[in-house]
Amino acid sequence: MSGQASPPLKIISQKETSLSKVLHNIKENTWARIKPSKIHGVGVFAVRKISSGTNLFPETKVNFEFITWNQLGHVSPSIRKMIHDFFVDNDFGFWCPDQSLNQLNLSFYLNHSTTPNCYHSEAGEIFAIKDISIGQELTLNYSDFDETAPSGTATA
Repeated sequence: MSGQASPPLKIISQKETSLSKVLHNIKENTWARIKPSKIHGVGVFAVRKISSGTNLFPETKVNFEFITWNQLGHVSPSIRKMIHDFFVDNDFGFWCPDQSLNQLNLSFYLNHSTTPNCYHSEAGEIFAIKDISIGQELTLNYSDFDETAPSGTATA
């Protein structure tokens, strides 16, 4: 023996498994990117053909907590604007990722449409409800999960 310790096989195995999962998600679960939107600010656009029924963000499932404005208390105007811009909010409070505001992912950038091509399930998953072409913006009807959302605004 040369006196050198062998690398721990379990750690290498876990790292390889993690890398394998990342590579799989890049190749199989990358459906969209953020770009400027004609609907509002930025939006999410297909980078490959998407079939109806596709779970668009399977590895980004986030659990949400409802936080009342009273529970939140005082925050800077820029944080309050971020809450309004990215989360479902109403007169009573807002739905926030259960860890922090830093859990934003691509799905938070889907714009509203009264003729959406995606659906937000009660389990928090987002599915394509029709075939989507490369370059087409992915949209949700916000009123499907937020009763205070405008029902007749921008359409895609």
